[in-house]
Amino acid sequence: MSQLATVRNQSSAISHPTGTASCAIDYIRVSGESHHYHDLKKERDRVDVRTKLQAMLDIDRLITEQRMTKKQAVSITSARLKPYHPRGYSASILGNLHTIWKKGGQKQDARGHKTGTIYAPGDWKLFIPNYNNGADDSALNNKPFVAHIRSLFADTTRPDASGNAVRERLLDQWFAGEHIPGYGTLHQFCARAGRPVPEGYLARGRPENIPGGWSAKNIHRMLPDTATRTFLQRGEHATHSHWGDQLLRDRSNLMPMQLLTFDDVDFDIKVVQPMGPGRQDQVVRPKAIFALDVSNGMIIDFFILGSIRRTYDGQEGGKAGTSRAFNHADMRWFLAKIIEEQGIPQDWQMSILLEKAAASMSSADKHIFEQELGIRFDTTGHVRQRLTNSGFVEHGGMPWQKGWIEAYFRGFHTRTNHLPMTIGRRYDLTDGRIGGANKMGSQEHYLVGLLKKAHEQNIPLEKLKLPALTMDEFSSFVAYYVNVLNWRTNHNLQGFAEISETRLDDGTWVTFEQARQADLIEDGMHFTRRMESPIECYRRKIKGHRMHKPHPYELAHLRLDKKPITVTASRVSITRTGQDPLIFRDEQSAEALTQWNGKKKALLGFISADESCIHLFTNDDAFTHICSPRRVGRVDMTDQHALDVRMGEVHRSRTKTRDFAAQIAAPQEARLSEMREHNQEILLGGRLSPAAADIQTATAKQAADDAREAQMRNMPGDEVESLLHDESTTEQEPDYADAEWDSSELL
Repeated sequence: MSQLATVRNQSSAISHPTGTASCAIDYIRVSGESHHYHDLKKERDRVDVRTKLQAMLDIDRLITEQRMTKKQAVSITSARLKPYHPRGYSASILGNLHTIWKKGGQKQDARGHKTGTIYAPGDWKLFIPNYNNGADDSALNNKPFVAHIRSLFADTTRPDASGNAVRERLLDQWFAGEHIPGYGTLHQFCARAGRPVPEGYLARGRPENIPGGWSAKNIHRMLPDTATRTFLQRGEHATHSHWGDQLLRDRSNLMPMQLLTFDDVDFDIKVVQPMGPGRQDQVVRPKAIFALDVSNGMIIDFFILGSIRRTYDGQEGGKAGTSRAFNHADMRWFLAKIIEEQGIPQDWQMSILLEKAAASMSSADKHIFEQELGIRFDTTGHVRQRLTNSGFVEHGGMPWQKGWIEAYFRGFHTRTNHLPMTIGRRYDLTDGRIGGANKMGSQEHYLVGLLKKAHEQNIPLEKLKLPALTMDEFSSFVAYYVNVLNWRTNHNLQGFAEISETRLDDGTWVTFEQARQADLIEDGMHFTRRMESPIECYRRKIKGHRMHKPHPYELAHLRLDKKPITVTASRVSITRTGQDPLIFRDEQSAEALTQWNGKKKALLGFISADESCIHLFTNDDAFTHICSPRRVGRVDMTDQHALDVRMGEVHRSRTKTRDFAAQIAAPQEARLSEMREHNQEILLGGRLSPAAADIQTATAKQAADDAREAQMRNMPGDEVESLLHDESTTEQEPDYADAEWDSSELL
């Protein structure tokens, strides 16, 4: 009797349901193929092999010794194991495995087709997951084929693209005659089997036309892990919650105003935006920018506006028909306001974390804030990339860089859902009566029509009963809710202290420290504990530290529009959407700007609030003032005096340029004049052509005029008038009568 048969006959009942019976281990050991068992990487797979093998041995024992039927033996064994192994040990699964265990054969795929390795009777490797007997052409062991399957998966953007979806695309390629890595083509596959190539749609459903191991379940096993699948389909932005290794940060040591983060949010609500006298009010979706102090979770400030639609070119700095959104000027004003009210820490550096979207600033704005105030800037995209490469994730909010502030938006959106005229953030959540972000419902149609009629009849907004809030009302709500969030104590934010407090007889609440300092603590006094609010955390951390609040005058120039400047033709020209370009130039600054002509973005310009001039500085660390040319404006065509003055300025400027150019070109002009006179003598023997005579006369007249103008500049006014009265100029036509001229002669 063989060793395997001896082990099977010595089988006893399972001593422990988790599969630790020595009989199964002995069976594997004496089979001579125990390396397959030890090669399994997961302990649960090894437990599963031992348990199922022991189950087969016990079923055999019950049938042989207890004279049970197969159905009874399988049911008893399954009932014993299912409490410990909920999946994979039902009576039907154990029955199917026992059939292959006794008779040999293949396992069935999800559709009931036999596929994969053919097992001999009593082959324990039947229980090894994905066993392929080491065959090079088996699907799971075929590296080129597995790589091809993963590339097919990467081509789709559907996160639910399972093995079924990828298998269907694989079969499309297979029956189209394409080459499949690791298998070749359908023609080659049929040639190896010695049968003709199948045709027609029915061939797709016949297992013999498809290589073994191409089941949907097998293909699903070939796909990479969840993190890799998400990264392939949707990029790093969507993969943060799937990373295994993560770096958790502690903000306990951050100080107030050490790190501020800015972010924008579109509220899911429609409100009425008053547009001022003579203009129709609009229904808009509010937008806001929030500034959050990361050290304590406090919203420092917020800025809100409505996405109005411009009705004429130049309105709010844009073209008619476009919508108003946040711009760099808004962020300059907002940041300067925060610095003016909160101050700049003197004991640590202040850092600003910006978005690359609405809550952003131009490079010129960031440069001047850094130069003047010592603030450091970074963007969420740059920091996010650096930290996520190291496995960073922020818990408690969105799992990346903006988690500190994004976590608050959920509360805002939830609360605004109880306000009138709220809209859904997605199409399937849109209220058809109101409409969505880009679609109007019946209520919004009614409101737009009401505002139009009120404008036509000059009825003020205050007299109407509106189905929506006004922008002022919504701003007041946001301000109220910001205070609610800043004073909240029902949170589990990291880095906050716990506060013990008690209520006195008069109903006031005092902390333990306040009660101790006031000598109010008595025996039996009950103190309750709560979390510190963000404002309390801010006040605790800032105590004893210096904050410098700049004077508004120091911040005035930071609020100005500033741009990197490239000087052209000794002037500065700035284009504006839907408006005249701004041109800055005057005589005092022209010479200073000459040396900067053509140097790309070499200067940094601050446009004054009234746009009357621009202050130019070097765009480097030196930040040296160059000049402040005034704006060149348009001249009223009906104001003759203003036109004359401006024409004189233009004439003097151009004359100065011509005179300077003439001085430079004088030697060259002398050479050309001498050349022309020489050629004239050679070709004409000293005679003048009509064109040359005209030129000579005009040149002489210009010289006489220049001499007369120079003489008049040095004479008193009465002598000039006398000279103009007595002087008479007689222009004579050139006398060509005696000239012998042949037009066919070569000049």
